Amino acid sequence: HGHGDRLNINFFAEGRELIPEMGYPEYMDHIAPATGGWTTHTVCHATVEVDEKRQLSGVSGDLHYFADLDGIKAVEASCEDAFSWRGVDRYRRTLLLIDIPGGAYAVDLFRVRGGKRHDWLFHGPAGELALEGIALSDPAPGTLAGRDVQFGAVPKDIQPYDKHNSGYQYLFDVRSGRAHTTMSAVWTMPDGLRFRAM
Repeated sequence: HGHGDRLNINFFAEGRELIPEMGYPEYMDHIAPATGGWTTHTVCHATVEVDEKRQLSGVSGDLHYFADLDGIKAVEASCEDAFSWRGVDRYRRTLLLIDIPGGAYAVDLFRVRGGKRHDWLFHGPAGELALEGIALSDPAPGTLAGRDVQFGAVPKDIQPYDKHNSGYQYLFDVRSGRAHTTMSAVWTMPDGLRFRAM
């Protein structure tokens, strides 16, 4: 099987998953099975969605390099085939893990060329979230798929795994804003550990 998760990343530190992979929770529940539900969609993963569409299934990417050097780890991979049907000819991710005194920081460079809209998708850990450098609107009705689209509603005449099924119907209480400076998100976990993404 396959999810729309090409070039997805997970990030672990301090014994925790800070950028989580959602896994299969909806398939582990006999009460509410959801074939083709939330976790299969590109929007559920830490990757880029193009033109509000799902990645193609059954495609493979390329590993360009992996380096384990003193003070820095680096990897670069690509998978243009995930969105070739949207005119994408560059879909490449470079990740760096750079050591600093007392820890490390990660750099994520995701380059996309082609298509009209690129949504960079990011999911943080469980905990209290605070945003810096941006003010958000009040939550909008409906879902990211539309003000009149209910949570989990499959678009009419589209199968759950169809490339036109964006998965945006699973994102509700949508808030928007425009950053005019560097924006950051800080998650504070119940034991006080903080994770910052900017």
